[in-house]
Amino acid sequence: MFKYREFISQIKYKKVISSPVYFIPILLLSIMIIIEGFHIFNHKQNCKTKAEWMEQSGMTYDRESEVN
Repeated sequence: MFKYREFISQIKYKKVISSPVYFIPILLLSIMIIIEGFHIFNHKQNCKTKAEWMEQSGMTYDRESEVN
């Protein structure tokens, strides 16, 4: 029968973590999470609706004009 405790004790965590197969995806995922965190944190300041952009530039936004 498979002995789980023996298998876990044989794993060399330092080798696993430093392996490119593990490290590169985790690094990319971490970078993506950081970027998304900054984006969500600053969302109200930088991401505006079309109406907000038009209002900022002095134009008026007529939603009904875009209905086909």
